[in-house]
Amino acid sequence: MKKTIILSMVCAVIVAFSTPVGATPIEKLKNGFTDIIKSPLEVVDHTKAEAKEAKFLPFGVMGGLLKGTFYMGKKVVGGVIDVVTFPIE
Repeated sequence: MKKTIILSMVCAVIVAFSTPVGATPIEKLKNGFTDIIKSPLEVVDHTKAEAKEAKFLPFGVMGGLLKGTFYMGKKVVGGVIDVVTFPIE
């Protein structure tokens, strides 16, 4: 059972970090810079969404800020990886 879980986790990581086959290096570079530039919008979007759903507004805002910051960091890291590895095809 443990080997199956480990194998499925490895496959999930490989699929998550693989690039599309049809992407040209220039598209990959452009998409990387776009992800980096648009990443702060994640904080705003998640803060608004969590504030609308929260029963107590300060908790919703704080939860949205934390969630948005996490997704912003994730998008920045993905964009940086795309920018750094764009010549590798």
